[in-house]
Amino acid sequence: MHTVRCSKCGALSVHPLPTKETFNLVVAPGTRHHTLLSTNEPPDDPDTIFIQSFVSKVDARLACLDDEIAKLQDQLKSMEEERASLLTYRARNSGILSPLPEDATRGTRRHILVDVAPNQRPINPWVLTHVSARWRAISVANPSLWSRLVIDYSEVHTKSLNDHPPVDPSSAYPLFLVETQIQRSQRLKIHFYGSPAMASRPQILVFQLLSLHSSRWEEFSLGLTLEIAPLVTALRGRLLSLKRLWVQWDDSAADSIQSIDCFQTAPCLVDVGVYNRYRHVPVLLPVHQLTRYEMTCPWKSHVRMLKAAPNLVEAHIDVTFDLSETWSDLEEAIDLLQLQRLYVSALPILNVLRGPALEELAVWLDPDEDHLTILRGFVDRSVCCLRRICLRNSPDAHTTLEMLKRFPCITELVIKMRDHDAADEVNALISTLSLTESAVVAPQLQCLFFGCERKSFFDYTAYLKMLKTRWEVGYCALRYAALIIDEGPSPDFVTLVGLHALRREGLNLLLTEDVSEAYDVLNSWEYGAVWN
Repeated sequence: MHTVRCSKCGALSVHPLPTKETFNLVVAPGTRHHTLLSTNEPPDDPDTIFIQSFVSKVDARLACLDDEIAKLQDQLKSMEEERASLLTYRARNSGILSPLPEDATRGTRRHILVDVAPNQRPINPWVLTHVSARWRAISVANPSLWSRLVIDYSEVHTKSLNDHPPVDPSSAYPLFLVETQIQRSQRLKIHFYGSPAMASRPQILVFQLLSLHSSRWEEFSLGLTLEIAPLVTALRGRLLSLKRLWVQWDDSAADSIQSIDCFQTAPCLVDVGVYNRYRHVPVLLPVHQLTRYEMTCPWKSHVRMLKAAPNLVEAHIDVTFDLSETWSDLEEAIDLLQLQRLYVSALPILNVLRGPALEELAVWLDPDEDHLTILRGFVDRSVCCLRRICLRNSPDAHTTLEMLKRFPCITELVIKMRDHDAADEVNALISTLSLTESAVVAPQLQCLFFGCERKSFFDYTAYLKMLKTRWEVGYCALRYAALIIDEGPSPDFVTLVGLHALRREGLNLLLTEDVSEAYDVLNSWEYGAVWN
C-alpha cells in the first residue's frame, strides 16, 4: 500500500501497491493443461503435481486480494462516514446563506417544541423537503424530524366516503415511502390506526414493515383491529425501547380478542393509555414500573393496577361503562404515595384512595353526590395540599365557592362544562368570582380556566368583567386565564376587544375556538394523553 495526497483538498488516501506477480489466465490450445481443462481425461502423476502447484499459487494470490479488499472496504466505510458528516456540515452552513421562509421555520419550530407545547401538532417532514434543495438536505440529515410516523387508515376511510372513486388502501401509505422515513429516523414514534372497513392486506403489509424496526419504537399508539391483533402479539419481547403506549379498539375487535399480553415484557414502558368505552379487554402491563396510566376499565381492574403501581405520578381513572360498581368494598384505602395528578370519573372513588403527594385533582361531578364531604374526607385522610382542581359536568356555584373557602391552598380553578344544562350554574359562578367593593372571593386564584365540550352558553360579558376586576386590583393573584369554546356562539366584538386588552397588559390568556385544539386542551385538563 502507498499514500497519495489529493491535489485539490490535501487529504491523504491509501492506494494498493502495484502487484509484481500476475497470472496469465489464457491457456494456449494444444498444451497438456488445455487438454485437461477441455476434456474429462484423468491427469497423470506429473499432471497432478503441476495442477496442485498452480492451484496453490492462485490460492495465495486470492488470499492477498481478499486482504486488500477488506482493507479497502474499511477505508471506504470511513470515507463514506466522513462524506456524510461533511454533507451535513455543508448543508447547515449553506443554510445561513439562504434563510428559509417564515412559514417553513414556523413549522419547524412547532415540531421541535412539540414536547414543550403538546397541543401543537408537528409538521409533516415531507413538506419540509419541498421548500428548497438546501432545506431538503437539512431535513433529510435531521433524524428527529422523521421519528413520528402516522399511519391512520380510519381517517383514510372517513375521507374516502366522500371520494369517487374511493381511496385504494394500498396507495394511501406506499411501502417505499414508509421505509424511506424509517431509514431517515433513529428513534421511532409509531401511530398506527387500522380500519376494519378497509381491505386488511395493505394494512398488514405496512404493520409488518413497521414491526421489523420495533426495537427502535419509543412511542406506540395503536388502533387495534382483528386482523392486526396477531401481528401485535408477535411483538412480545421485541419492544426494548418502548416508553409510551396507547391502545384503543373498535367493538368488533373487542368481541374476538380475549387479552393483550405483548407489552408486559417492555423494560422501559412507563406511560400507558387503554381505551374502549363498551367492552374491556385485559392488557397485561409492567405495572410496577409505570409512572402514568390512563384506562377505561371496570373498577376491580383499576384496583389491581393501583395496588401494584407504587411509582404512579399521574392517573386517569375512568369507569364510565361500569357505574354499577360500589367503591366501598375495600377494607383499607389504597396508598398512592407518589401520585401528584389524578382524574376520577366518579367522585366516590376518592373514598378508597390516599394520596399524600397529590397536588392536582380533576373530577366528574354527579348532581346527587355530596361533593364537599367526599372531597374533605379525601384531603383529610391524605393530608395533601391541593393546588389545582378541575370540576367537570355540573359544577354547582355554591359548592364550588365552599371548596375554595375550605381549601385556600387551591390557586388554580378549572371548570369544564359538558352541556347547556350546566350553563346557569357556571355563569352564576363567573358572576360571583367578579370582585366588588363589598365582596372578595378567593383572591388567591392564579389561574381561572373555563371550557365547554359541546355548544357553549357562556355569559361573555360577565366573563370579561370577572377577569378585569380581578386583574386590576392589587391583592388578587390572577396571572393565567383560558376560555375554550368547542362550538356555539362566539364572544361579541366588544368582549374580544376587552380580552385582547387584558392580554396586552400582561394577562396570560388562552382563547380558542378551533375544534381540534379545543379537544386537546380540554382533554389535557383531565390528564388525558394527547397523541395525534
